[in-house]
Amino acid sequence: MRRGADRMANRGEEVIYDAFSLSVLRRITVRGSIVGTRQDLEEALAFAGEGKVTTYFSWDKLSNINAVFDRMEHGGIDGRIVLGMSDIDPTN
Repeated sequence: MRRGADRMANRGEEVIYDAFSLSVLRRITVRGSIVGTRQDLEEALAFAGEGKVTTYFSWDKLSNINAVFDRMEHGGIDGRIVLGMSDIDPTN
């Protein structure tokens, strides 16, 4: 049994995880999937490494957050929105 952080657990391996101090206080998200195999994961990461994966995102200013939420509620966002933390245009 190993204490895990920033790594994948082996199948059947027990990972000790203190959810409050590791997730809540450090704002870490733990995600898992029961779909696919390790080979599927390796192939997916290889596709990304070869530039065969396209991301869909756009930039906006944090000061436009209400308009972003409005667009989101009406299904007007494709992909993700990256919010800049200042009023400087992040696309320049």
